[in-house]
Amino acid sequence: MNIINLIPNIIKVTFKKDTYLNNLIVCSDLSDVEKYENVKKICYLTSDKNISINDFVITNVEKVYNTNLIMIFLTKSDFIDQEDITYIIAGYESPITNESRVVCYSYGKIIQSTVDQHTDKDRENLSNAQKKGYQVHRNMYNQMYNIDRVLNQVETKYCIKNRSDEYFLDQDEYIEIMKNNNKLITNNLFFHGHDYYISDHLFGTNTIDFKKMILNLKDILENKKKIDQRYLSHTEKIFGISYICDKYSNDQLIKNQKEILNNNFYVYACDRFHDYLVTTMNVFIGNKRINTKYHKAPIIINTKYRVYIKKKSGYTDIDLTDSNSDIICDVRMRIMIINKIEDIVY
Repeated sequence: MNIINLIPNIIKVTFKKDTYLNNLIVCSDLSDVEKYENVKKICYLTSDKNISINDFVITNVEKVYNTNLIMIFLTKSDFIDQEDITYIIAGYESPITNESRVVCYSYGKIIQSTVDQHTDKDRENLSNAQKKGYQVHRNMYNQMYNIDRVLNQVETKYCIKNRSDEYFLDQDEYIEIMKNNNKLITNNLFFHGHDYYISDHLFGTNTIDFKKMILNLKDILENKKKIDQRYLSHTEKIFGISYICDKYSNDQLIKNQKEILNNNFYVYACDRFHDYLVTTMNVFIGNKRINTKYHKAPIIINTKYRVYIKKKSGYTDIDLTDSNSDIICDVRMRIMIINKIEDIVY
């Protein structure tokens, strides 16, 4: 058993693969945890991937994803009112989703917008969207749908959207900025600002404006609300324009971009978090020999692969012939373009 103190309000306990625990009493069996003050709750993930909460008691805990069993002890932040915030965790299940849900739970209520796959009704709705000529390219409609389908469950004062395959540790400052600014608080992943191209990986604001933004997004994608064509090329642009399109005319949006960005968006750089895990796709330039878990021998292929980036490290989902650290460094520089809104070059 290994206990790691990630940040003051999150303690991570890892058990080896194939370990089974039944009716474990945390107070007696995990005495090392007692030295951490204010440990109020334990969040654990069962084999059916549901979150269960209980004060200092675990029952019938089994393996998670056939890897390590991870339990997270949460010491709720003394500075954040968890009843104020709902996180919509958008995307499919993965081992990273476990970490993401636990981190989000330490700051507020959580809603998982999709589980392992869409239901028959979901697939029918997405199919109908394509038949009706809605804006479905670049996964636009699916991203909106995964938020909109659970939006009526949000009843708190603030709402934050978080990708299911990413997490951000120690969000006290991020949340305080969100509560004290009448802006959309996002991060710097791919955020370059031109034509209101924001980051859609993590963003939050008061729930009234959040719901209005998603309603505008839905209306734009379903061709009920008209916007300039320049904003339809990327999902990130439509997210950005959806937050402000009710406040300004089309001429104002074009002529006053710098002022509008400064007044409506706040960029919170990833490096301001204690740590984070973010992910993106990268692509080989030319053919290279690689090892994959699906082939017994190295193969030569020109393909995309996923890169996972942490604050001081990272990894890829396949073995590469190039230096892994060089790839992580290169991708980090390409996806974290600015650190604050003032860095945008017009």
